[in-house]
Amino acid sequence: EILQSFKKFTDSTSIDLQFVIDDLSTEDSSAVGVTSHLDWRKRPFPFSKGCSFYRLEVVNKKRQI
Repeated sequence: EILQSFKKFTDSTSIDLQFVIDDLSTEDSSAVGVTSHLDWRKRPFPFSKGCSFYRLEVVNKKRQI
């Protein structure tokens, strides 16, 4: 579901706008931290830095983020 949303986002933007992952924390198999930014024509886009954290949980036998 997350990958589908990301693909929808990237498909709807200009090819000149690129989502760049700067760092990824993968020490915990049930969680991930990501720092990222956007590039416009291969140059950093102002005010586009981001930081996200996702945790996988099992609720009612279903995996949820």
